[in-house]
Amino acid sequence: MSVQSKRLPSIEAFRFLFMLVIILWHFSRFNPFTYGYIVVDFFFILSGFFLYKSFIKNNQPFYLYTMSKLKRFAPGYLIMFFVIFGTKALLVYEGNSSSIFRSAIPELFMVQGIGFNTVINTPTWYISVLLIAGTVIYLLLSCHGLVRFVLPFLVILLYSFLFHRNSSIETFERIGFLYLPLARGFAGIGLGVIMSKLCSKYEDIFEQNYTLMNILTIPAIIVISLGLFGSKCLDKYVISAFCVLVLSFNVTKSIVNVLFSNSLWNKLGGLTYEMLLTHAFVINVVAKLIREWELSSFASFVVASIYVAIVLGASFLLKKITAGVELIFTKDRLNIKS
Repeated sequence: MSVQSKRLPSIEAFRFLFMLVIILWHFSRFNPFTYGYIVVDFFFILSGFFLYKSFIKNNQPFYLYTMSKLKRFAPGYLIMFFVIFGTKALLVYEGNSSSIFRSAIPELFMVQGIGFNTVINTPTWYISVLLIAGTVIYLLLSCHGLVRFVLPFLVILLYSFLFHRNSSIETFERIGFLYLPLARGFAGIGLGVIMSKLCSKYEDIFEQNYTLMNILTIPAIIVISLGLFGSKCLDKYVISAFCVLVLSFNVTKSIVNVLFSNSLWNKLGGLTYEMLLTHAFVINVVAKLIREWELSSFASFVVASIYVAIVLGASFLLKKITAGVELIFTKDRLNIKS
């Protein structure tokens, strides 16, 4: 059973678990991870994996692909942008919003991924990079020769460049015209496209050799765990382990599909985008409430649990609001047509 547009519970499980890593990584009062940032690359690779499947299924022009992504991202993105902007304008800038708005214009139009500072909702740099790099790669996919030869070369070149500068892939530097987070996103999405192409071409071989895939998946999960909690940076190895994990999703009898088969994961995984959008705002609120407190390890754990619960609640609320907004616009379009 290959991965189709309908996500598997195993995929949604790891999306949710890795998003928990991200929201705890950003919560400085309780961050158990040494290198929690690395899970962002899992999301880049997974995005590339599904980008290729979308291209094979729809083969639409790149601008239609980008518009479909914008339609998916924009409602929740803009709601949280203006919620955080309004809060900062009132509380931080005491009503003088003109200066912060000028610096936030690139973020408003989701182009901060080309090198502008993200000043309102800081984790949304990822969304901008996803849109920009995804659009370029989708455009490359229409040139089949480029995908076969140029894309693998570019992925190797970008990863070699990023890791040559530092063992850690986490960087927000700009070198000339090259913004390194965009290079990171392009490399990850491109790698996901390559993984997806391999699965499409050798699907039967992967299915028949599921035992070998399981043998590879277990050490891959161990490497990912060591990369998150270890004392040494293992970014390049963790990215390779992510590739094995993504490939295992495509094998029906893989250990991840067996262990994470409960449909509850689909509901939790469906909140990951909203979790990304809401958690920075929740961090600011919680941090302001506990700023003066000296917390023990247990108290920090309790506060972190409350923080996660609030993020989940806010994410659920945002999902409901965006669904309502989309429904209103859908009805308006139908009324106009009629």
